[in-house]
Amino acid sequence: MCIAKEEFGHVEALGYLWTSQKYIAMPLRSLFEGIGDFFTWTFKIMPLIGPATNVVFMSLIAGGIIYWLREMSKHEKQQN
Repeated sequence: MCIAKEEFGHVEALGYLWTSQKYIAMPLRSLFEGIGDFFTWTFKIMPLIGPATNVVFMSLIAGGIIYWLREMSKHEKQQN
């Protein structure tokens, strides 16, 4: 555990250097708000698609799983 105190805009850490939370919080907040806005927009479109929404999500998940398995097999072949 690191106990840190802030002096003059810099962070002094006991044991190791640590970034101030205020410098990390805003970019992460913007990122998550952007993701939230994207999902809000996406879910507004979903009723227009109707029952095909399930097919869209199943296709995305299946495609992601297939991609992941192919990447894993490539890495396994490189290690051997």
